[in-house]
Amino acid sequence: MACTVSLTATARARHLTFMTDLSLPLNAEAVIAHMDKVGFLPQLEGFGLRIIETGDRFAKTSLKISPFHLRIGNTISGPAQFTAADTALYLAIQATLGPKAAAVTSQLNIHFLKAGRGAVMITEARLVKLGRQAVGEVTMRVEGDDDPISIATGIFAVPT
Repeated sequence: MACTVSLTATARARHLTFMTDLSLPLNAEAVIAHMDKVGFLPQLEGFGLRIIETGDRFAKTSLKISPFHLRIGNTISGPAQFTAADTALYLAIQATLGPKAAAVTSQLNIHFLKAGRGAVMITEARLVKLGRQAVGEVTMRVEGDDDPISIATGIFAVPT
């Protein structure tokens, strides 16, 4: 299934502003504009991910849970949680370093703490080290529940 994104005049104006007025860290609107510009936004939206907030060494996303994301017993699948964690860390790097950061995942570990059941999963990523490598922590929760369903740690290579 192909995803199509059409830009309104307002969105085009945001792109122009984004290209000429970069101040770091990037807010969610600027990260969304960059993800759209490089063709990554349709992939995020197609998977059900939405960028809620970004900032210095931080990103928060939501994943609208569909049958595609579920395992037996209506629990959120490991691959869905893994994808959300990896993406949130990548977005935190983009928000912090800007759109020229060519970060790639080199390691990601996830610990499943309890079965996740709900309509929306919230993912919060924080970078704890930033240099040639970015190291981050991710917490995943079901919306409305403060207890995490999983936590992840990841390392990204950040070429200079």
